[in-house]
Amino acid sequence: MIAERSDEFAVEGRLLTDVGGTIAVKVLSTPGMISMMERCCSILAFERLPDGKATVGFEVCVKHVAAAGEGSTCTVRARLDEVVDDRKLRFSVEVREGERTIGVGTHERRVIDRDQMLHVARLARLRVTDEELERMPGELSKILEHVEKMDELDLEGVEPTAHVVDLTNVLREDEPRPCLPREKALAGAPDVAEGGFRVPSPGGS
Repeated sequence: MIAERSDEFAVEGRLLTDVGGTIAVKVLSTPGMISMMERCCSILAFERLPDGKATVGFEVCVKHVAAAGEGSTCTVRARLDEVVDDRKLRFSVEVREGERTIGVGTHERRVIDRDQMLHVARLARLRVTDEELERMPGELSKILEHVEKMDELDLEGVEPTAHVVDLTNVLREDEPRPCLPREKALAGAPDVAEGGFRVPSPGGS
């Protein structure tokens, strides 16, 4: 064990479900339970990260084994068990109501650089909202995970290639022929000026 954290929370509000009206009472929902597990893990990790770093959830494997009724008080515990390559954080998680186990499992998070994500967005001339900024690292993390799996392949003796099969040029011969008259090319254009298409300025003016 590297570090541990626990928090108490009340089973109320958005954490509740009546399973679409199929049960008579409201209980702690599975998504609500997982959200409290993730929150506990993220705070535990954040307290130990350098400035400018944060974590995003990557994998959850949890069993919801008992019900916790509306108004009850539960305790969520997160234990950081392993850090791999300084960016993969693996946790054991648990939610209990007194001596009763409500949910138990594992959770994995990835360390991301928040400033780097903003820098990439600026280079691409993208305006990124806070909500999008929170989502982007998780999507990038999944892409990197797939790349890591490809790195596990034995590619000894495999020649680099852009295609998995040989390609043959199937285009026709490039022979001059009459082009489309300008009048016909511009006939369907929404805006024409000086014999060409007129489009909005990239600068917006």
